[in-house]
Amino acid sequence: MLYFPPAEPFLWQDLLGQMSLIREKATESEAVVRDITKDIQVLDLAKKNLIASMTVMKRLQMLGNLPVPGVIFSFLSFSLYSQCIDTTGGIDQGEEV
Repeated sequence: MLYFPPAEPFLWQDLLGQMSLIREKATESEAVVRDITKDIQVLDLAKKNLIASMTVMKRLQMLGNLPVPGVIFSFLSFSLYSQCIDTTGGIDQGEEV
């Protein structure tokens, strides 16, 4: 039969105290990580919106630089959509900045 000597009560109290301290630190670390990831998510959304805005502005600039903008409107009035697409070039092809 195995014999285990009685444990000293002070050792158990120290062990339980250390365990509660570790739990507190883990909870604090989780809160810090949550705050950091929340900030990163906000920055990711801002980047996505900025890229979309820049793409729209670039496409508008490309439309403004067409040699004869009236040609597109004349194509649209006669339902000549394929010629309109040919005239605009890369604007419809999802080019990003």
